[in-house]
Amino acid sequence: CGFTVVAAGSGCVMGCATPSSVMRCLGIPTRAVTNFNSGHDTDGNLIIDVFYDKTGQLLPRKSKDSVWNFHVWNECWMARRDLPAGYGGWQVLDATPQERSNGLYCCGPAPVTAIREGDVQHRYDAPFVFSMVNADRVAWLLSGTRKEKLHWDENSIGIHISTKDVGSQDRQDITSAYKHPEGSLEERRAFLKALTAWSRAGAEPETTRSPARSGAGAVAATTRSEAMSPALAEAQLSLQLRLVESAEIGQDLHLMLLARNLEAARKDVKLSLSTQPVLHDGTPRPPFWQDTHYLSLDPREEKRISWRIAYGQYGRHLGEDQQVQVIALAEENTSWQKMLAEKTVTLARPSLTLSVLAPVVVNQPFPLHVEFINPLPQPVDGCVLVVEGGGLVKGQASIELGSLQAQEKGGIKFQLTPYKSGPRQLHATLTSSLFPPIKGWKQLEVAPHPGGN
Repeated sequence: CGFTVVAAGSGCVMGCATPSSVMRCLGIPTRAVTNFNSGHDTDGNLIIDVFYDKTGQLLPRKSKDSVWNFHVWNECWMARRDLPAGYGGWQVLDATPQERSNGLYCCGPAPVTAIREGDVQHRYDAPFVFSMVNADRVAWLLSGTRKEKLHWDENSIGIHISTKDVGSQDRQDITSAYKHPEGSLEERRAFLKALTAWSRAGAEPETTRSPARSGAGAVAATTRSEAMSPALAEAQLSLQLRLVESAEIGQDLHLMLLARNLEAARKDVKLSLSTQPVLHDGTPRPPFWQDTHYLSLDPREEKRISWRIAYGQYGRHLGEDQQVQVIALAEENTSWQKMLAEKTVTLARPSLTLSVLAPVVVNQPFPLHVEFINPLPQPVDGCVLVVEGGGLVKGQASIELGSLQAQEKGGIKFQLTPYKSGPRQLHATLTSSLFPPIKGWKQLEVAPHPGGN
């Protein structure tokens, strides 16, 4: 039989697209699911451990655990006759798993209902799926081989779990299908149930996942007893990091720290501030900005510290993910109690504006206008506009734009000839030697040719 070669990509987004097509061809209802702040728990304890040093730097390679800015998998609707009643319906299938299961890189099918209720003893790979959407995140201060607990976060892993709404381009939030509301008694009960099942898994494991491989200088993970008793000493100080202005690529980062004394006694505090790039998989890069402040706070007093980091200081350190981690670490000089505040900042980039200037009819050229801007405070070279879309462009259309001056706005008009009718998506991407890809898209309805296709 005939076949068509298509361009392939990598990563979870492309890995999700193929099973969606295959399963639907087999008549199995399937949809793509996106999980933001997705946990990657390598040691199976349902805890994501991260480590900082005394300067506030997020340390690499001290734990194999990580938090991805997002991850994508499939849900397939099927009966589960191998499980007790009630676990049929949507099942998680992950085509790009990061850990082995029974010696193979595979994940699922895991019942979404079991994940929500913490019933991770049911097949397949439910503990790993649970950790992606509902692990706790624990931050530690590392001094040599000694570690000190800084913060226990029960709410940040697994947010805005989404799929595409039926019949539209809208996002449908399905977080409630995977877990009870964060902070609720039901959610904590599900977590503790899953944690208890994990602690028993050594005797009768449902499936065998490869143990985390310890890297150089790796630190012991959170134990079950620590996870069962996550409470910290009562806070004497409150720290909160804020963006003063929206963070946009090419502009200054303007940040503020609010420090509040929660007690009726004066406090002297050392503040260590740090900002560093992080990749989409949570891997930190070395800090590009650090500072130290000493504060004296009267009883119940609040003070604010603000600072700016110019694009010239951070721009060359950013990767395509455009994310930075801002950290404030405070130490009180009498009790030596430490407090941590963290904020992940994703720098916004402008989008392309696509304007269709005439009716779109199959096999007839139509004019298209694309507007763009160089967001950087410096000239850029090698600008290329790439346009693509199934039924609209065969392969890709590339237009060389050359150089753009600092913060220059521009536009280009050209024609496309669609070769298939019906609903179509047109995508455009602007690349350069310095700024990350800038994208835009437009939904088109291609009318059939009056004389037929």
